[in-house]
Amino acid sequence: MSTETTATDPLADSEHSDTEAVLRHAFEKGPLDPEVARRVDERAARITEQVRRTHGVIDDETFQLLLADDESSGTSSTPPPPSAGFSLAPTRARPSSCGPTSRTPSTN
Repeated sequence: MSTETTATDPLADSEHSDTEAVLRHAFEKGPLDPEVARRVDERAARITEQVRRTHGVIDDETFQLLLADDESSGTSSTPPPPSAGFSLAPTRARPSSCGPTSRTPSTN
């Protein structure tokens, strides 16, 4: 019994094509169409915002502590104490230096 459907999802097809283009760019040094880059950046921004609304924002100090904890003791499933600056309550997203990057070449 086949689970394939004859109808295709245009959004899924577009995401699949964009993923292939990004992989070719990353691993084969192929050119990346600016329109593909724009769609990928927009998708990443929507997903990031959804995660922030759902889980809140972790401040940089807490994030670094979590990384250090993982490196020193393996992957830890124990959440940090509430006093560590981490909150599961949704918060407004703050500008971050780790956000989506610009596709414009630097002038350095």
